[in-house]
Amino acid sequence: MTIKMPRSVSGAEIKVARLALDLGAKGFGGPLSPAEELIVSAAAAVRQSDPASLETSRALLVAGEDPLGELLLAARSRRARRDAGAVYTPRELVTPMVKWLLGKKPGRVVDPGCGSGRYAATVARLAPRVELVAIDVDPLATLITRAALAVLNASAVTVVNTDFTGTELPDFAGRTGFVGNPPYVRHHRINASGKKWLVQVADDLGHPGISTRAGLHAYFFFATAKLARPGDFGCFLTASEWLDVGYGKWVRSLMLNGLGATSLHLIDRQAVTFRAVDSTGLITCFEIGATPSRIQFREVPSIGELQPLGDSRGDAVDRGRFENQERWSVLAAGGLTRARTLPAGHRSVRLGELFRVRRGIATGANSYFVMTRSRAKDLGLLRWCTPVITGATEIFHAGGEIRVTDDRRLLLALPPNFDRYSSIAVLRYLIAGESAKGGLPAVSQRFLCQSREPWWSVERPERAPLLVTYMARRPPAFVLNPDSMALLNIGHHLYPRSKYFDLQRLVVMLNQQAPDMAGFGRTYQGGLEKFEPRELAAIEIHVPEELLRGQA
Repeated sequence: MTIKMPRSVSGAEIKVARLALDLGAKGFGGPLSPAEELIVSAAAAVRQSDPASLETSRALLVAGEDPLGELLLAARSRRARRDAGAVYTPRELVTPMVKWLLGKKPGRVVDPGCGSGRYAATVARLAPRVELVAIDVDPLATLITRAALAVLNASAVTVVNTDFTGTELPDFAGRTGFVGNPPYVRHHRINASGKKWLVQVADDLGHPGISTRAGLHAYFFFATAKLARPGDFGCFLTASEWLDVGYGKWVRSLMLNGLGATSLHLIDRQAVTFRAVDSTGLITCFEIGATPSRIQFREVPSIGELQPLGDSRGDAVDRGRFENQERWSVLAAGGLTRARTLPAGHRSVRLGELFRVRRGIATGANSYFVMTRSRAKDLGLLRWCTPVITGATEIFHAGGEIRVTDDRRLLLALPPNFDRYSSIAVLRYLIAGESAKGGLPAVSQRFLCQSREPWWSVERPERAPLLVTYMARRPPAFVLNPDSMALLNIGHHLYPRSKYFDLQRLVVMLNQQAPDMAGFGRTYQGGLEKFEPRELAAIEIHVPEELLRGQA
């Protein structure tokens, strides 16, 4: 199993299970799993749902709503939903995806991460005779799916409470369509056996060396490629990050060689795709074994404008461009690929040709290592502190040059070889950092602090003459740093590759061109855009020839 589901079930969840039971979940969709049986036993011990709730739920399900799924989301904490990757899909996305899938005439439809059954139920409403397989690792979710399909009186339904990556589908004579929204789970919640599975499957499919920093949606793509046969097809909604990030290299390779991407539909970064996750949505349509010479790629202004979904919508982009482009988001129709006229006397260069880019300092505990000047003085730590930039707004409001001021916060910057016993004030503060407080672990036991020796010595990169923000809902901002202040991990250091550069002129030029950099970072829901050092270094800018002539 790639992720672990919460073991305990709350009273509110049992009430949802009781409603599912009363709607017919137990006797529908095949045998229950042991985990489902336990929940059913607990639900059977509580009072039956009132008739009004049952009738309302039935009416809503028939009308295309998901009352049980909404109740389940409400019964769980935000953390529980996040840990389970439970991000249920809006109806405005489910319907066009299912219609596209059914338009290709599948004999069987598989919903590999069914959640509360929104995709499966839509298939049952629109094509009641199509064979259905709904799979989910969450036993309460599969019980809810059983109930929804029972109310709709769906035929030829199998509901399985298991991990999709470990599933084996029975042989089937016709074509199988895969549709759904894989759980939104980050790599750090995927266990070692799950990561080992991904490495092995990717290698078996001809994509060796895959990064285990991939989120669970990558696992679903590879699991589908492993299970499907040539001619099968599918349509998945995922976060769009795999278009550009490092681990996405293997997903992109799979799309071109095996899974057979036919169209990509990128939902506008400003649109709200998922209620609980800040991530831009992407719908990927594919046909196993296909190698189209052109792949449709479009940007959709809002989820309401997605329908109809089809391989003929958007710009047809030559396959070769996908093969040769590291970041696929720039290939989308709608403006990410901007044609610019190069001004006379200018040269187009990548930012990394002018600067070495390094991220800011990660302390691991800002509340401990960062303090006001008055607090540092009161603690007797002032001589071991240095001015530090702690927020992106400080750079945004600096007007191109940021300076030390009396209210500037300070960073405790003890060198690695510092003798902790040489100062009573420092020793007292370090001992406080090594002591648990308020039920929380000691600062010294936090992840980043534990990974360095000694735990209290934060990294001390060379001070950079230029700095830049890296994440905001606006273009990056560049500033001169004449006082050589330290910078927390809210921005990046820029180190010029030539001592002859006119840095003041460069800052003005970079800020003027910053709006053109939008779309080349990692963009999340709501327009939040993040630039990793490599992504920032890869951005092309135009620079006056005379400024470049002095390069060493």
